[in-house]
Amino acid sequence: MNRMACRAAFLSFLGLCLALISSGCGLSSIGSGAQPIRIAYSHQGFETESWVFMHDTLQRLSRELGFQLEVRNAEEDVDRQLADVNDLIASGIDGIVLAPQDGDSAVGLIALCNREDVPVGILNRPPANLNGRAILGATDNYGIARGTTDYLVSELLRLNSGKPALILVGDLNDINAIERRRGFLDALEARTESLPPAIQVATEWDAIIAAENLEAALDRNPDIGMIFTSSDFLYPVIERTLAAHGMWHPRGESGHVVLGGIDGDTTAGRLMDEGYVDATGVQVLDQEVTRIVTELLAAIRRGDPQPDRRDRLEGLVLTQDNMKDRRGDMWGNMIRSSKDEGQKGNGQ
Repeated sequence: MNRMACRAAFLSFLGLCLALISSGCGLSSIGSGAQPIRIAYSHQGFETESWVFMHDTLQRLSRELGFQLEVRNAEEDVDRQLADVNDLIASGIDGIVLAPQDGDSAVGLIALCNREDVPVGILNRPPANLNGRAILGATDNYGIARGTTDYLVSELLRLNSGKPALILVGDLNDINAIERRRGFLDALEARTESLPPAIQVATEWDAIIAAENLEAALDRNPDIGMIFTSSDFLYPVIERTLAAHGMWHPRGESGHVVLGGIDGDTTAGRLMDEGYVDATGVQVLDQEVTRIVTELLAAIRRGDPQPDRRDRLEGLVLTQDNMKDRRGDMWGNMIRSSKDEGQKGNGQ
């Protein structure tokens, strides 16, 4: 082959290589493998331990399952989350896990992802309606609220018969708060025993509002026999308020107010160990995150831009009666155990 022919062959080979590279199938991809799947986590902040735990679980799964995780924190701003999701879609993200501010904003975000053919999963806070296509995997909040209240009412009748029960109600724009309140009320209504009317105290998921309204409720009703909190993050408020009224006593002591709630955080775990809390409805957060991520990855790999799956996961009702066997299944106790192991490893 003469020099001109060699040069022509080389240029032809070079052109082929450039064409392969421009089409995303270059020689470098043959040697290094395909680009990792990119999944975004768009959320509203770290205001409670549950959101921190879910974020940490996503980070762990990204390492274990080999996908690239991109995190956007909207800091409880619905408009900012919408802008974040638009930016992620424009960047070519493969899938999005959303922790929306509320059920209404979730509906709009699902619709946006559906229009742009980006697979989406909704974490923990379900949408206000099921018109869109998304992967939903949340703990059955109604079920754990009802089961927890069933246990608490039995304790109320045993220890404080004739005294009313009080519920700290969450923000009723949140589907979770609605379901927890419904489970509480249905559990009371199902009892054949005569119970005083329940006292409902609004919190709007705000500790300051909760403190003010609980104080006012106890001033009007000083003989409360049971308190159910729609979220464990309000336990510090409950402790301060009951202590100020001389009503903060563990099980076995005279004057103990039967106490329980929903979530399963570290404070609930500690207060159950100390005997102040009688029962906790535990969200299975690790299962929620894992279910959504695995379904999202499967949809991306099979080329399904609008996966649609609705799972309601059975939670745990941890009580003083089953603590011996089930204590370690509460995510808050998982965190406490991990911290204890870390301190031992550091020689503390």
